[in-house]
Amino acid sequence: MNKSLEEILKEEKILKKNNKGKNIITNNERAFELYKNYLNNTGIVNRVLLKGHKFLKDKKFNKFADKFISIYICGSMTQKDQEAFALIYNEKAWKLTMKNAALVTLMAPQYYGHVKLASTIPYLLGLEVDAESASIGLASSIAIANLARMGVSYKTKKAYAAISLDGLFLNGTTYLKNFNKILK
Repeated sequence: MNKSLEEILKEEKILKKNNKGKNIITNNERAFELYKNYLNNTGIVNRVLLKGHKFLKDKKFNKFADKFISIYICGSMTQKDQEAFALIYNEKAWKLTMKNAALVTLMAPQYYGHVKLASTIPYLLGLEVDAESASIGLASSIAIANLARMGVSYKTKKAYAAISLDGLFLNGTTYLKNFNKILK
């Protein structure tokens, strides 16, 4: 079983708790080195995005863009990836999940347009598709699921992977990698 980044940092004696019980990283350079190694346990999509985020952060890119990427992309990732990201960037993983769930809920109507647009393909082939119902159903389902995700995250104080097509894309390679490990 793979160790969490928190366990790895504690073993290296660079993660300690302050008097309020908050995690403090005592050697950021070593922590980032271990974080990069830890990312080898995740799928290629998440690994590239997380390393890209670190590169941009090192270049001190726009704070709004940094926040948006942190919430939208990193908040969509698997529970372990969110926990590792939050630990390195001194955040709470469950709060990252809540912010992402709120953002995905607000963005759910985009799926209405995606399905409506995609429904032109069957129409061009002469197939009958109820695009209106499918569009409303998908957008509503994603919004409702993420509202539930937000509530569960708040109640349990844990991170949860995104419930969206974006989340499936981002986490797909991680899920396949984990499934492959189970089969071996």
